[in-house]
Amino acid sequence: MSGWGEPGEYVCLSVSDTGVGMDQETRTRVFEPFFTTKEHGFGTGLGMSTVYGLTKQHRGFVEVSSEVGKGTSVKVYFRPVTSPTAPYTAPQSLAEPEGGTETIMVVEDEAPIRRAAKRVLERSGYHVIVAANGAEALEALEHETDEVDLIVCDVVMPKMSGTELRQAMQELGIHKKFILMSGYSERDVKANIGVQDAGPFLQKPWTPSELLALVRDVLDDAV
Repeated sequence: MSGWGEPGEYVCLSVSDTGVGMDQETRTRVFEPFFTTKEHGFGTGLGMSTVYGLTKQHRGFVEVSSEVGKGTSVKVYFRPVTSPTAPYTAPQSLAEPEGGTETIMVVEDEAPIRRAAKRVLERSGYHVIVAANGAEALEALEHETDEVDLIVCDVVMPKMSGTELRQAMQELGIHKKFILMSGYSERDVKANIGVQDAGPFLQKPWTPSELLALVRDVLDDAV
């Protein structure tokens, strides 16, 4: 349980399961960034820490109760909105960022995000190569180095992370424009992984316009 909630009224969202549950040691680390009980390569450990961070930003708190063999319950508490809200105004449509014909490699272990990025980029004219992790991307680069103009790569992945991929490329003399992306903030990625020179960074979840705009800026050396 996070123990810093302010006294007052809250709206509670509760989610429970009947799974294997957690022991005391695991419960005390459940909000710790990059902590996971999954096998290496099968979890990032960012899920609950992201929930915690977003809830705290909205002056709420999270309560986790769990018992081994009896499942887990997560309760997220938000402060209710008491002031009048402004009427909804539909946002003005923005011009779609310029596309291109360059070749982009998308390196992402989550298949839905990988497919979404590929679809968005291809609709804007780009040729897209995909890889599920850094090791797979490095193997592809060794055979298609000249074809790739830009790499859009997740930070935390199984087998080889995004930062490890970038380092391995440098050691092999493969120099490509590079965008790191993560569900965690750029500041926290630097703090927890030790990446001080993150370079161009894309925060997840991204919108198609955000992806396309940053890709075009990096390709044009605008960032």
